[in-house]
Amino acid sequence: MKLYQDYLELKEIFKKNPLNRKRDRQDALSWIEKSDFQKVLAWKKKYFPSKYKKASSYFSLGLTIVGFIFGFSLVSGLLLFYSGKEPVNILFFLGFVVVLPFFISLFSFLYNLLKPTLNGLILLKSTSIAGVFFSIGALVALLLIITTRDIAFGWATTLDISADKLYHFLNNFTLWDSFCSSCSIDINLIQKSHYVRATDDFITFKQDAILLGSWWKFLAMAIIFYGIIFRLLIYLATNILFKRVLKEEILKLSKDLILNFNTPYIEYETKKENGSNNTNSDEFEQISSIDRLKDKELKIASYGFKDSEIEKLGLRVESIYRIGKKTFMEDEEFLEKNKDDILFIIRAYDAPILDILDLISDGMRVYLIGSKRDIDIWLRKFAEIGINPKVYV
Repeated sequence: MKLYQDYLELKEIFKKNPLNRKRDRQDALSWIEKSDFQKVLAWKKKYFPSKYKKASSYFSLGLTIVGFIFGFSLVSGLLLFYSGKEPVNILFFLGFVVVLPFFISLFSFLYNLLKPTLNGLILLKSTSIAGVFFSIGALVALLLIITTRDIAFGWATTLDISADKLYHFLNNFTLWDSFCSSCSIDINLIQKSHYVRATDDFITFKQDAILLGSWWKFLAMAIIFYGIIFRLLIYLATNILFKRVLKEEILKLSKDLILNFNTPYIEYETKKENGSNNTNSDEFEQISSIDRLKDKELKIASYGFKDSEIEKLGLRVESIYRIGKKTFMEDEEFLEKNKDDILFIIRAYDAPILDILDLISDGMRVYLIGSKRDIDIWLRKFAEIGINPKVYV
């Protein structure tokens, strides 16, 4: 539920707090290895620490307690009303304790699988975990009462169902027969435990009473398989689906923030009134031809260049440092320490972006690749922000 709490808080954050494009882009560069989803969570943790409390944990605990009490009470009520005059009807017991909850859980899951929504999945998760403890409560009540009381089980129905049909029907759902055959039923038990309401004398022999009491094993296994295990599987599957839908909702909610993460931050130049910022490549003080460096082994720093592209430049390359593979701070520290040895290769036909300009310092060797017009744009930007690298063209 922590992720859901983050989702709710993000909704409030985006309503009340405007985004900062420059800051968001810088953060994204420092989290270059993270996915968009991880960046959103990291951004929230950095600027808006979670106010998450344990309210949802208490809610879950309350559901488990309520589910357990309800299951325990229902089975206790069904069994404690046993008078000895007629047996506990296993069809009634199975219907309310196993079959009805099973189909409610199954259809709820299938509906949410076809039309998943956050609210629907939260409700299904809550009812599933409550249902697990409902079944645990029912199982505890069954074991406790059959231990302390002599209960006889049987079956009766107004419908025209033969013992043979009922046996085959129940046997189809006895999944535990291979490892717990004593918890299964046989045709003899079905026949012996069939009773008619109009009959006064139900149990005649002691061995019949012992036989009828053995139904509890089947009922217990039915609760374990179709109540506890099945609902646990429903809960786990719902939780997986919930996280997937929640992730999609967070990404959808954070689309503007993610756009800031992935869009280069560009500062467009503003022309001064006297037009004095029209610096061009002919007027720039430190411009040299790249040919001067072609006989030297160079340490290259590149942003977005492939090895094949660097090879085509005709330079002798000693090593290549990839800008953007590490955090922004690490890139900045590396370039500052090695600025006298590094040749920073830049595509001049790309617009000057703050991410790159922030990494360039006075005296750093920068190789601008592009047309004279493209290079002039970068030179004017260098002049505008007050940096003076050694430019090679």
